[in-house]
Amino acid sequence: MEIDLSQFRDAFFEETAELLEELEAGLLRLERQTDDPETLNAVFRAAHSIKGSAGMLEMGEVMRFTHGMESLLEAMRSAELPVNAPRLGLLVRSTDALRELVRWERQGGGKPECAGLEAELAAAGAPAPPTGVASIWTVRIKPDGGSLRRGAEPLLLLRELDRLGRILACDVDTGRLPELGALDPSQCYLGWRLRLEAAGGAPAIEELLDWFGIEAEFEPERAAKVEDAPAKPAVAVAASPVQVSGPVASVRVAVDKIDQLVTLAGELAVAHSMASEVAGNFRPERWPELEVALADIGRQVWLLQQSVMNVRMLPAADLFRKLPRLIRELETGTGKQLKLELAGEDAGIDKSVAERLADPLIHLIRNAADHGIEPAAERLQAGKPARGTIGVRALHEGGDVVLEISDDGKGLDAARIRAKAVERGLIGEAAHLSEAALFGLIFEPGFSTAAAVTNLSGRGVGMDVVRRNVEELGGSVTLASRAGRGTRIRVRLPLTLAILDGLLVAVGQGLYLIPMTSIVKSIEPGAVSTVPGLESGMMLVDGEPVPAAGAAELLSPGAARVAAGRPLAVILQKDGRRAAIVVDELVGRQQAIVRSLEDHYRKMPGLLGASILGDGQVALILDPGWLIERAGRGTGAGGNRR
Repeated sequence: MEIDLSQFRDAFFEETAELLEELEAGLLRLERQTDDPETLNAVFRAAHSIKGSAGMLEMGEVMRFTHGMESLLEAMRSAELPVNAPRLGLLVRSTDALRELVRWERQGGGKPECAGLEAELAAAGAPAPPTGVASIWTVRIKPDGGSLRRGAEPLLLLRELDRLGRILACDVDTGRLPELGALDPSQCYLGWRLRLEAAGGAPAIEELLDWFGIEAEFEPERAAKVEDAPAKPAVAVAASPVQVSGPVASVRVAVDKIDQLVTLAGELAVAHSMASEVAGNFRPERWPELEVALADIGRQVWLLQQSVMNVRMLPAADLFRKLPRLIRELETGTGKQLKLELAGEDAGIDKSVAERLADPLIHLIRNAADHGIEPAAERLQAGKPARGTIGVRALHEGGDVVLEISDDGKGLDAARIRAKAVERGLIGEAAHLSEAALFGLIFEPGFSTAAAVTNLSGRGVGMDVVRRNVEELGGSVTLASRAGRGTRIRVRLPLTLAILDGLLVAVGQGLYLIPMTSIVKSIEPGAVSTVPGLESGMMLVDGEPVPAAGAAELLSPGAARVAAGRPLAVILQKDGRRAAIVVDELVGRQQAIVRSLEDHYRKMPGLLGASILGDGQVALILDPGWLIERAGRGTGAGGNRR
């Protein structure tokens, strides 16, 4: 009988990624507190689960390597070996290797070399696999009625027993089969009696039976040399070739969220039925009833939308999971003593936002460790604890999610930043910039004040990428710092990328959405005057000159101008920069579902995506950062700053 296991691969990779994170986090906790049996047990269970699932899916390399880790963990768990730093360090490195093995199983390519680590695991206490002598066992498998409903598949167990050794004979017990009319497809009525040759002995068989949770018993028959066994088993349980499938994006959803969606869908169906009844038997005097029915549908749709968006939310703890390991590596790389403080782990973050935040977050923490936190001796001399603190906090503010990355290091040197900016021609020697504007210069491409390049930072590559990545998500980065006290960076992002709250405007013949998060205010162009002596693209707003430009000219330079409606100047601000963008007409405020242009056409400069409006028209979503940059060209380095 062939069993197609390819359908389980995606679920395995998703679950294994979580188990690897759990395994790594547990090992890091054990490094800080070795006498923690509960954490040690959790780490062992994670490794055991990966090994068992890999075995079922015929991922022999993953299973064998994880077996070595599991054996060492079991020796530590049973107190045969002490829990110490060298063994834990070996297990952390082995977790990295295991992650690469899993990646190889999923994506192919070059196979990771793990033989050296396997030897280290064996030398550290992992017993070598038994060889030479095999035993013949009689195994009786007697599934209970609920085995199939629990997902305990007897045929998978038969196949795994055949992999453990060799099944020499197999008898099927049909004594519990009922009459044909009484058969229940969810019940397992069969039993099996096997003659199994297995070199692993009773512990290996017992472990396999225990993992599957199927009622079974076994006893030894006789001992035999491996080479004495038949060349081929009498019965072989084969699996179909594994088909490699591409990764599937998914998210785990709590049952209560699913229940809420089902309830809302039912209520929406009732509201729709009521509206249909009124519309189908409409008379002028029933107009109030129709209004009430449509309002009810609108309310249910809004609630359904909120619930669906809630399904996409992940706790910030998922984003923070890799940070303890990062701090451990940074301590080694910098030679500094570091402490990580996390807060707001329960704050919800949209899955797509969390995935794209991971790299910027890691870079900001690396930068804090390398540039912000001082060496222990310097900190003690300044009256600080030897161990520097890096804090990461997630919180909700309005319709945004905010990540705060802080450190208690030496802070930024405004004078040094200014000197470097003058040297690079970013500002003139006589330029007057506020401290906040000076600090914003560290996000310029290639800007660095590091005296020396290190493995972690100092080449001026990274902070500009952080800002660009965040801005592509419709967010912003701000920074505050105090000399000798530390630095705090706030990354603000929309709570979800799927729905945008924007200002709908007309430019020529087209409709455009501008994200509300970047709009300071909208004013009549008549209230804005050109500043004498300055570039024609400068306007006076609230007594201060800011770059100004027409949206039509920015989007289609040189195109024939089609005036329409009543012009409006929209004042945009992002990361200390401001600009006035003149549009032809204000249509109104609009919540819209964001559609990717890249999925259907290609990436377009100045556009974040598109949305289909209620009347079927398409509105393009403008990129505020791009508009501000374009409007600011020709008005001095970087345009106007605040």
